[in-house]
Amino acid sequence: MINIKQISIPFLLVFSIIAPLACSGPADPEQETIKPLNSIPTIEKPLVSDTSSDLLERIELLENQVKASQQIQNRNRLQADNNNLSDDQRLHTSTDNHNPSADHTSTDKNNPSYDQSLQPDEKYQSNLESYSKPSGEITILNHSSYSTEDIHEWVSYAESKMASRKSNILAWIYPVGDMIRPEQEIEGMPFIKHEVMLKNSEIDILMDDIESWLRDDECMGHREENEHLKDELDRFRAWFEQGADASTQAALCEETRIIAMGITENMREHEPLFNFQDFLIHEFYHAFQQDLAMPGQCERKTRQPGSNTLWFVEGAANYFSQTVV
Repeated sequence: MINIKQISIPFLLVFSIIAPLACSGPADPEQETIKPLNSIPTIEKPLVSDTSSDLLERIELLENQVKASQQIQNRNRLQADNNNLSDDQRLHTSTDNHNPSADHTSTDKNNPSYDQSLQPDEKYQSNLESYSKPSGEITILNHSSYSTEDIHEWVSYAESKMASRKSNILAWIYPVGDMIRPEQEIEGMPFIKHEVMLKNSEIDILMDDIESWLRDDECMGHREENEHLKDELDRFRAWFEQGADASTQAALCEETRIIAMGITENMREHEPLFNFQDFLIHEFYHAFQQDLAMPGQCERKTRQPGSNTLWFVEGAANYFSQTVV
């Protein structure tokens, strides 16, 4: 089982808000060296431009607003629970929990203990209230040697860190064998051909499951998307039949995402479990991202000279997976 680090939920909530919507940052991404699970990196304060400083200040302010909102929601929830108790239960609970030395922060401005810093700025209050828990569905077709139960647990944990998520996601994970020599790319994709590990019957089952899921999808199942659906299914089958070491997330529609992960023998047999977890969460974060793959502000900016949207797309996924795992 994975040893999940305890991380700052408010900070991740803020990052998941800012990263998908931001379109500025360093233009030259560089893959970080994967760190051991038990390592704690030392973060040094970098030199930043005025624009970056403004963005960091906004992130810090938003983080404070999220913390404040959470505290208010927790107090309201406790109050609601208390209102549902009987008089005897309320008296018993009040007596058991009474602690004169406890630190209670009041929301009453006339109370001396009122803390102004805990009240969300009205400027951001509407934004905070607009974020909701994930609503899209996730389906995982696991044909690898990794535990399906563990995969679901890791993905659910990552999903819980998102402030909002609306896409329906279909992911399939399958094994591939040794790389074919000389090295050959899959046509139209940056994947390399490997020995096929799946039996024809297993490929047929996978394809049936994928097609069924897509036909049930509100967007892909529409009759106007029939040609699009056929093209995608042909592409996916080619990956299986050619042993593609797939590592991709694709937005087939605005709220329809697929994830394909071809697991090499080297990853399965020789690399630490962390590498697979990092790979898994990296791809799922891409599926969680919004306004990046489909028409939107950031997507439009990818066509501009000097665009660094890719830095945010990949950088955010890399940061998220490295932090969560």
